[in-house]
Amino acid sequence: MAAAIRRTIRPDGTWLIREIRSTGTWSRDRRNPILAMFYGFSVASCMSSALSEPGGAGLGTLGLPPPGIEDLCQRAGFPTIVLHDLDDPAHLFYEVTL
Repeated sequence: MAAAIRRTIRPDGTWLIREIRSTGTWSRDRRNPILAMFYGFSVASCMSSALSEPGGAGLGTLGLPPPGIEDLCQRAGFPTIVLHDLDDPAHLFYEVTL
Protein backbone atom coordinates (compact mmCIF):
# COMPACT_ATOMS: atom_id res chain seq x y z
CA MET A 1 0.00 0.00 0.00
CA ALA A 2 2.76 2.46 0.88
CA ALA A 3 4.52 1.76 -2.43
CA ALA A 4 1.25 2.37 -4.31
CA ILE A 5 0.79 5.68 -2.51
CA ARG A 6 4.39 6.60 -3.35
CA ARG A 7 3.74 5.94 -7.03
CA THR A 8 0.58 8.05 -7.12
CA ILE A 9 1.46 11.03 -4.93
CA ARG A 10 2.56 14.24 -6.63
CA PRO A 11 6.15 15.40 -6.04
CA ASP A 12 4.85 18.23 -3.83
CA GLY A 13 2.23 16.02 -2.16
CA THR A 14 1.91 14.98 1.46
CA TRP A 15 0.64 11.70 2.87
CA LEU A 16 -0.91 12.11 6.30
CA ILE A 17 -1.04 9.03 8.54
CA ARG A 18 -2.94 8.61 11.80
CA GLU A 19 -1.86 5.53 13.72
CA ILE A 20 -2.69 4.09 17.12
CA ARG A 21 -0.34 5.42 19.79
CA SER A 22 1.80 2.47 20.91
CA THR A 23 5.43 1.64 21.51
CA GLY A 24 5.38 -1.77 19.85
CA THR A 25 6.67 -3.32 23.06
CA TRP A 26 4.22 -5.57 24.91
CA SER A 27 5.82 -5.00 28.32
CA ARG A 28 5.23 -1.25 28.01
CA ASP A 29 1.94 -1.25 26.09
CA ARG A 30 0.20 -3.76 28.36
CA ARG A 31 0.05 -1.12 31.10
CA ASN A 32 -2.59 0.65 29.02
CA PRO A 33 -5.80 -1.44 29.21
CA ILE A 34 -6.96 -0.26 25.77
CA LEU A 35 -3.70 -1.32 24.14
CA ALA A 36 -3.81 -4.65 25.96
CA MET A 37 -7.29 -5.18 24.50
CA PHE A 38 -6.01 -4.19 21.03
CA TYR A 39 -3.22 -6.78 21.29
CA GLY A 40 -5.93 -9.35 22.02
CA PHE A 41 -7.87 -8.27 18.90
CA SER A 42 -4.65 -8.47 16.95
CA VAL A 43 -3.92 -12.07 17.92
CA ALA A 44 -7.55 -13.22 17.63
CA SER A 45 -8.43 -11.61 14.33
CA CYS A 46 -6.08 -9.18 12.61
CA MET A 47 -2.96 -11.34 12.39
CA SER A 48 -4.70 -14.38 10.96
CA SER A 49 -6.53 -12.22 8.44
CA ALA A 50 -3.36 -10.40 7.36
CA LEU A 51 -1.32 -13.59 7.11
CA SER A 52 -4.02 -15.30 5.03
CA GLU A 53 -2.99 -13.19 2.03
CA PRO A 54 0.05 -14.24 0.01
CA GLY A 55 2.90 -12.02 1.16
CA GLY A 56 0.75 -10.51 3.94
CA ALA A 57 2.80 -8.50 6.41
CA GLY A 58 0.84 -9.70 9.43
CA LEU A 59 1.23 -6.40 11.22
CA GLY A 60 -1.86 -6.76 13.36
CA THR A 61 -3.70 -4.02 15.20
CA LEU A 62 -0.57 -2.46 16.71
CA GLY A 63 1.97 -3.38 14.05
CA LEU A 64 3.02 0.16 13.19
CA PRO A 65 4.58 1.93 16.16
CA PRO A 66 6.91 4.81 15.18
CA PRO A 67 9.86 2.62 14.06
CA GLY A 68 7.47 0.50 11.97
CA ILE A 69 5.95 3.54 10.24
CA GLU A 70 9.41 4.92 9.51
CA ASP A 71 10.61 1.61 8.06
CA LEU A 72 7.46 1.14 5.96
CA CYS A 73 7.68 4.65 4.51
CA GLN A 74 11.43 4.52 3.84
CA ARG A 75 11.13 1.15 2.07
CA ALA A 76 8.36 2.65 -0.10
CA GLY A 77 10.69 5.47 -1.14
CA PHE A 78 9.58 8.32 1.10
CA PRO A 79 12.67 10.17 2.37
CA THR A 80 10.90 12.42 4.88
CA ILE A 81 8.73 11.16 7.75
CA VAL A 82 7.83 13.65 10.48
CA LEU A 83 6.08 12.46 13.64
CA HIS A 84 3.61 14.95 15.09
CA ASP A 85 2.69 14.15 18.68
CA LEU A 86 -0.41 16.29 19.18
CA ASP A 87 -1.10 15.03 22.70
CA ASP A 88 -3.96 12.91 21.36
CA PRO A 89 -4.30 10.11 23.91
CA ALA A 90 -5.05 7.48 21.27
CA HIS A 91 -3.14 8.42 18.12
CA LEU A 92 0.12 9.65 16.66
CA PHE A 93 0.18 11.59 13.40
CA TYR A 94 2.77 11.44 10.62
CA GLU A 95 3.53 13.79 7.75
CA VAL A 96 5.19 11.86 4.93
CA THR A 97 6.64 13.70 1.94
CA LEU A 98 8.96 13.20 -1.00
